[in-house]
Amino acid sequence: MALSVDTLNNYIKLDNQIHELEIKNTRKAYEELQGRLGSLQTENKTLKQQLEEKCQKTKKELDDVERVVKEMEQAVLAKGQKQYDEEMAREKAEHLEALAEQEKVQKFLEENEKEIKQVEKQAAEAKVGNDQLNKLYQEQEELLNSIFNGSYGSALENELEADLEMHRERKQRIDIARYKWTNGRVLLSHACNQLNTATKGWTEMRGIKCDIQKRYQEVTPVRNNLLAAIQNMQSAHKYLDNIPFPYCKQDEIDTLSHATANIYTDMTSEDRSIHAGECFSTTYKRCAALLQWFDTVINTTITKDLREATDNAAEAEKHLRAERMRLLKEMADKQNVVFNVDESALNRGVKHKDESQGMQGSDIKPVGDVQEDNTPAPVQRNIAALPSQDEIFGNMEELKKKHDQRIGEYQKIEEMNKARVAQGLEEKLAQRRQRRMEQRAS
Repeated sequence: MALSVDTLNNYIKLDNQIHELEIKNTRKAYEELQGRLGSLQTENKTLKQQLEEKCQKTKKELDDVERVVKEMEQAVLAKGQKQYDEEMAREKAEHLEALAEQEKVQKFLEENEKEIKQVEKQAAEAKVGNDQLNKLYQEQEELLNSIFNGSYGSALENELEADLEMHRERKQRIDIARYKWTNGRVLLSHACNQLNTATKGWTEMRGIKCDIQKRYQEVTPVRNNLLAAIQNMQSAHKYLDNIPFPYCKQDEIDTLSHATANIYTDMTSEDRSIHAGECFSTTYKRCAALLQWFDTVINTTITKDLREATDNAAEAEKHLRAERMRLLKEMADKQNVVFNVDESALNRGVKHKDESQGMQGSDIKPVGDVQEDNTPAPVQRNIAALPSQDEIFGNMEELKKKHDQRIGEYQKIEEMNKARVAQGLEEKLAQRRQRRMEQRAS
């Protein structure tokens, strides 16, 4: 096509707009939110089904209590007061446990629906940026195709473009990992504080003697903190569903959940209150160890790799820009189009100060309130083995293989084109020799 200054400036404008959206990890951010929304909606269906089952169980247990009350006179006569009291206490405990389970699922469902609304809003906002980026990509591709007649301006341009795609994909994956681990850390930090508060509250409750009403008052906030901690730990698991946690695994959370459901029963027995307190305290210490493990992964692996990936992507972008500007300038000179390459455009691949930020750090809202507590969390001296890079980021070697495959395919095409040109030239030379021979013969 015939070049013009407007065409060249339009290319630079498109490239700058794409760059600004790419450093925000626009596409990966949208994909991540879409995946998270799908998981939350699936969980919502499960929670609704669980709530219905818990409601039915609570109703059954309440019916059992009412049945015992109705049969009180006959039960006392037949079994004696002591046996009646034991049966009534058992039925009430079972009803309280069923009610606690129902309330727990109800809370989980409410928080799930809040999060769905939040993520739906975020996904809608991210979709605008994603659609804009796709539109800019299409416009840029059409413009480059028209300038270079559907091919690459040079073999180097193709190689540099492949390099940029590989480094950019690597950076985006690490950025997504940082986003997930950072949000997971926020959730665990809240859970850790809530477990600490609950453990202290339980200890204080055990110091109250002969005042069951006062104990109820003290245990309720303990229970609320435990429920919030359970939700926050489970949410951290969901953010990193491919990572095996070394502490606070699902079976440990289930144990804590069961203890929380029995909390009003456990508070009435010295032995059971001691056992429950040990469960709360142990979970708190293991949650603190998990938080320390998260910090180690974020600080020693993710942050370092993200910095390196950001630098590599910026350098690859800089080289691709320089090669394309060179090609455009060369073509402009051939067509006598005045095009002075802006040095700032050539160096725009150098990252901005805020470019390494990528996606927003933490946008999660943990469940429950957190009281300020200056007590340092327990420190784990021998921290568990860290996850592998493949577990954290996915298979990075796959990116290199795709990159090499693309370069190899392009080189094959170039060789085939050269062979065709050479063959065509030989055919033309042969025809020319034949014509000369015919002219001489005549």
